Amino acid sequence: MERFEIKNPAADLGKLGILRVRNAYWNLSPEALMEETVKREQGVLSNTGALAIQTGEFTGRSPMDRFIVMDENTAETVDWGPINKPIDPRYFHQLYQKITSYFQGKDV
Repeated sequence: MERFEIKNPAADLGKLGILRVRNAYWNLSPEALMEETVKREQGVLSNTGALAIQTGEFTGRSPMDRFIVMDENTAETVDWGPINKPIDPRYFHQLYQKITSYFQGKDV
């Protein structure tokens, strides 16, 4: 695995359960980030030199898509409601396993 980074030595993807990635990119400079984006065909440089990304229908954040694990630490300390929606720990762990598996062999 090649590492492209300017990072705190204490930062480690392995601590998050993200293992066996192809390449790890950390805190790229704006220039390096733009170069990677264009190289991967995820964006283009405009005629003014700005990076342009086509987001399609996903143009903003989705505040209704936030879930917080409800457990003994959060049950009485979170203001539960339509914005702070609870998720059972077992569903969190299923999602966690799915996403950490997804990152294997990928550039992150």
